[in-house]
Amino acid sequence: MARLRWAPLLLCLLLLTGCWDQRQFKNVKLVLAAGIDSTEEGKVTNTVVITNVQNGQSGNGTEQMQVVTASANTPLESRTKIDQKISKRYDQSKLHVLLLGEKLVEKDIYPYLDMFYRDPKSNLHARLAVVGGKVEEALSLNIAGEPRISEYINGMLTGEIRSTQMPNNNIQLVCAELLEPGQDFVLPYLTTNEEESLLQYDGLALFSGKSYSGSYLSQENAKLFLLLKNVMGADAMLTRKIADDKEAVNNYITVDVKEINRKLAIDTNKQIPKVTLDVHLEVDVLEYPPDHLQSEKKVKELEEKLEKTLTKEAGEIIAQLKEANSDALGIGRRIQGYHPGVWKQLNWEEVYPELTIDPKISVDIQSHGIIN
Repeated sequence: MARLRWAPLLLCLLLLTGCWDQRQFKNVKLVLAAGIDSTEEGKVTNTVVITNVQNGQSGNGTEQMQVVTASANTPLESRTKIDQKISKRYDQSKLHVLLLGEKLVEKDIYPYLDMFYRDPKSNLHARLAVVGGKVEEALSLNIAGEPRISEYINGMLTGEIRSTQMPNNNIQLVCAELLEPGQDFVLPYLTTNEEESLLQYDGLALFSGKSYSGSYLSQENAKLFLLLKNVMGADAMLTRKIADDKEAVNNYITVDVKEINRKLAIDTNKQIPKVTLDVHLEVDVLEYPPDHLQSEKKVKELEEKLEKTLTKEAGEIIAQLKEANSDALGIGRRIQGYHPGVWKQLNWEEVYPELTIDPKISVDIQSHGIIN
């Protein structure tokens, strides 16, 4: 009987294959941040940041950043050239951020992402960003207090997501919008602040199909655009000018959006569809030096001023989207889903810039703090 009890365990041991496909960190060079750019000759430049750990006498290791660059005809060929320059095997399975040069993506972004989608070891959760200027310069920044450039960029982008400055995009999520018609996407647009030796978030790069349109929404407009899209992070603070007082600081009000209620209606009974976009914002007042918010009349006056200002800005944002031929609000995808017959008759790239899109923003001040 005892032998019979051990028989299943022995059988399991025979069937175990072991870790035949293991990859040990000691045999590879982990790439945590990478960037792809173009050269004047039309070749592809791949820049990677590798973390090297040197063991100290006391047992504690010190990290050193190594920036390696190579140019070739394709992204994968340039990566192979980088592999030939380093002491161990190139490994991008832990990649945190991928930066793409502005000039590179003006043609077509997909060829530079293709190798990530085909490699099962790729980290498709890595964040994407467009860089105005040279990618190599951005990745070579030596930032005080930030030992890893990958953590610095990833932390900065995570902060922008939480503050409703950019959507939570990554290599995997962008794929669906790249390959399916009816919706375009946006990516954070970064530039190098040479004076402070820092990267700077400037707004959202607008893509038309697979190509960067050359236009980007400013920081101020990026947040309102996401609210129009019904996207909000952990907080969404809006500071707007609502007066012309001699004391400049008294001209502005800062509110924090607590709730969004968006209604997007599409009238497809016309030759060119008409879109109505109503967005209701429930907000708390965070800063308003003139005060007197205990007065319902004053609160109503502020609501009307905010509504007028934000509705005007929404119209300007939509005009910029149409000029860039970037359907980042996903209107085409909505027509495709709810009105497939109409969608088949439309040449969306030609129709979208001619759309009538009427935005209207209403504001409801819920709270004005603990003082009157």
